[in-house]
Amino acid sequence: MDVAGKDVLLFEDVVDTGLTLRKILELLSSRGPRSLGIAALLKKRLPENRDIPVDFLGFEIGPEFVVGYGLDLDEKYRNLPHVAVWDPKK
Repeated sequence: MDVAGKDVLLFEDVVDTGLTLRKILELLSSRGPRSLGIAALLKKRLPENRDIPVDFLGFEIGPEFVVGYGLDLDEKYRNLPHVAVWDPKK
C-alpha cells in the first residue's frame, strides 16, 4: 500500500512484546508517511515494549493474558462484555 505523504494510524488490540508491531512500524516508516501513530486498547507493562510509543491508549495492564471484548483464547471467551484476566486454574 502506498502510504507516502499520508497520515497513518495503526490500530492494535493489545501491545504485548511489540515484536510484530516493531516490524510493521519499520516497514511503514520506510515508505515515507507524513506521520505514523499507534492506537491501542491495551498495552502490557513489559520491558520489551517500553520503547513503543502508543499515541492513543485505552488502558495499561500487567503481563497477564486477557480475554473478552473481542480478545480470545482458541476462539473462546471473545464475546465476554468485558476484558478479564484468563486463569487456567478456573
